[in-house]
Amino acid sequence: MSARRELTVAAAEMLACRGYADTDEHTPEDEELLAELAAVAAAVPDAASPTKLADYWIAQRQDAYERSIPTWTCDCGAKFKVFPRWPNDEEFHRVADDGLVGEFAGEIRRNSQGGLKHSSDCPCCGKSFIDTITRQADPQMSLF
Repeated sequence: MSARRELTVAAAEMLACRGYADTDEHTPEDEELLAELAAVAAAVPDAASPTKLADYWIAQRQDAYERSIPTWTCDCGAKFKVFPRWPNDEEFHRVADDGLVGEFAGEIRRNSQGGLKHSSDCPCCGKSFIDTITRQADPQMSLF
């Protein structure tokens, strides 16, 4: 077995032990996972140990996940990633230049019946998040 193959198999085993790879689908012999790990090892010279290789693979997956989250745009043009928090709340984070989740920008909190308890304002224009979302959701008002 080549040194690269040993490195990727050891990293795959580490991912399985950490719970990042499904041991039913991603065993160390799973060629798809090994191919992904080999691609990371080839692209990142610093990934010379199974631990570092596994960490780089996890970081790439995290980045891909964050970039896949849809953005919401305020009327002022500011873009946010919105995350549900608890059953009725939402958290707004700025979008970083690289498309990843940026700093916390505000939140909307609702009571158990769905009524508004608190809405932060957009840090760029000062408009309430809930007012902007409500206006954008109204088909008649969104024309203006």
